[in-house]
Amino acid sequence: AKLEASEPPLQLSATDADARASGTWLLRYSNADEITNLDRLPLGLGIERVYQRVSLARGVVENRALVRHRWRLARQLTRVVARAAPAAPQGLNRAGVRNAGNRLEVTFLKVVVQLRRVLGIPTPFLRIVARPNGPNEKEGRTPTLDLTYVSGAMRVSRGGDGSLYVLERRPDEEVNEPLEGLET
Repeated sequence: AKLEASEPPLQLSATDADARASGTWLLRYSNADEITNLDRLPLGLGIERVYQRVSLARGVVENRALVRHRWRLARQLTRVVARAAPAAPQGLNRAGVRNAGNRLEVTFLKVVVQLRRVLGIPTPFLRIVARPNGPNEKEGRTPTLDLTYVSGAMRVSRGGDGSLYVLERRPDEEVNEPLEGLET
């Protein structure tokens, strides 16, 4: 909270907003249920890393979870692709926080699951694309994300329910694949 209060929130209408917020971000901490529940994956699977790739200019946010079996029997990549656009000024999110010009509305479009390796054998042909069907979609809600602190090295964001995300900027080359497209 002190870090978020140390400077005004990023204004999405600012000319430098895209350069400051876009790029490849490595998740370092979150208390969001959708992240903490990943620690309970079945069959010995666990999260290796979670990245968020952002392109404000294209209006794309892609969450990428690298999943690995604890004995390295399988490896999987799950991408959740969303359209992101600035939210209406002064609107309230589910947590009752007013938009300070730093809020994105996030519409999840697809989930892409790619089984990368099984028993050490590459399996690039195993790819499933599905439409998200979580609580937001079932209830007709549009999730939001407030960019509350952005520096050259770090980003802090708050979900519409008040959840916290702390991310570290990483070189785009660290994720050597292009952003997934918005088309379903």
